[in-house]
Amino acid sequence: SEMEGLEIWLNGQDMGEITYKTSSADFFFVLELDGKLIACGGFYIVKDNPKANMVWGMVHKRYHRQGFGRELFKYRIDQINTLFPNYCIVLDTSQHTFNFFKQSIYGIH
Repeated sequence: SEMEGLEIWLNGQDMGEITYKTSSADFFFVLELDGKLIACGGFYIVKDNPKANMVWGMVHKRYHRQGFGRELFKYRIDQINTLFPNYCIVLDTSQHTFNFFKQSIYGIH
């Protein structure tokens, strides 16, 4: 049900355009293993508001529970902290992935 939104985001990334009208910058990262795309995720910066919203984080189900999602999550946090220090990081997720992020957040120091 979210495929159209993801396609819009990816098209914006391909065109080098900011996807959301409410953002001033956006970033997207992919994780490859042996030449195969196994995970992705990004974030955008809210206009006129010191917030970084995490978006489109996902890992191919074959690679769940192997630490790839956690590493990509930490990488995105590190990028936000480096590029936008003192910005609030916002994560809005579904009930399907809530527990992953809950465990990851409490495990990051």
